[in-house]
Amino acid sequence: MSDQAFSLLKAALEQHGLPCSVENDWLIPHGRLPAIRAMWNPGEQVGRLDIQAFIAKDVMIEESFGAAGAGDEALGPAFGGFVMGALHVLLSALWSVGSSCLAHGEKWIAAGRPYDAHVGGTIRRSSEGLDSKNPPELEDAWRRAIESEALTADIHWFRLYVGQVNGDFTFEALKDNERWDAGLTCLRQLPWEPAQGFYSARLFIALTAPKA
Repeated sequence: MSDQAFSLLKAALEQHGLPCSVENDWLIPHGRLPAIRAMWNPGEQVGRLDIQAFIAKDVMIEESFGAAGAGDEALGPAFGGFVMGALHVLLSALWSVGSSCLAHGEKWIAAGRPYDAHVGGTIRRSSEGLDSKNPPELEDAWRRAIESEALTADIHWFRLYVGQVNGDFTFEALKDNERWDAGLTCLRQLPWEPAQGFYSARLFIALTAPKA
């Protein structure tokens, strides 16, 4: 683990009222699970930041964030992607840190079971000057897809991603770190706009069982 990535993550947690103990490379807010860590993988042109949140045995959230740049110069932008795309969802879902402009809470019903939904904002990136928009039905579509799932655990998480380069599309959908075919179908059926240049949209959501 990069000392710099460790320091950035520790500072972000402490800024939100989560003092951490440390065990190996894990940060443990308030000295009890869940625990979280950051692993930085620099490259010659692109770096990747891996975030892992350990909830319980066999339950671990994994998210990755890439950024262009040689060596550690890409760490700042990659960590910024984590802050924008997942940090506030994790804060809300795992440590009950209140909603922010980057995540909000809702009450959902998935296959008849109530859940607290911790919904991140849709993070968009695009080529300079490219003004494309998400399909207006995106939010309703992915909510329907998630609420149609037969969910049984006390926590589930979902990541949706769409990337477009000069009219060629890439779709990714994960449920609990695994490929999620219903999510892929949902994304592919939406009327995404082809465009010259690049744009992407990324969304991270966690569902937790309501506290008694």
